[in-house]
Amino acid sequence: CYEWTRGAVNQFQYVFLFEFRQLNLIKKTIDLKSMLFDLFLQPERKPHSVFRFIIGNPEKILILFDGFDEFAGKATVRTSVVSDDPIAPLSVGQLFSSLYNGKLLPGCTILITSRPKDILCLPLDVVGQVGEVSGFNQCKIKEYASRFFRDSEHNRQAIRHLLKNNKILNMC
Repeated sequence: CYEWTRGAVNQFQYVFLFEFRQLNLIKKTIDLKSMLFDLFLQPERKPHSVFRFIIGNPEKILILFDGFDEFAGKATVRTSVVSDDPIAPLSVGQLFSSLYNGKLLPGCTILITSRPKDILCLPLDVVGQVGEVSGFNQCKIKEYASRFFRDSEHNRQAIRHLLKNNKILNMC
């Protein structure tokens, strides 16, 4: 992020964010334009011109897919039909696979968030970079709690609660 703010990383003309939790609700086939403009934001003016720009300048596009671990079709990413046709109606899984594998909008940047265990569902041979954001370990949880809770009894209770709760630990 630091390099990006300094302009050392490609700057994007358009950024799209999709949550797999929401994409799971789509059961019909859609094309790329529908995915970008109907599921995200419709451009205020000249959507056809904007779409032509996106198709002609994929290197200026960033698409974020959040929560791959929640994606209902994650098991089929390796075997899904892929297409390079931006107007072909595809399932959400096929659209994702086509973008991920670089067949659709080749050269665009795809950023995917996921819990570590589910990253193995993705074919990593088509990925340019993999990053990991580390959470808190037990020592860091104790350090955080001791800085946040000045009262030692509250501090002990918070640490005990955090370390006992697997759901919270998984988020760390």
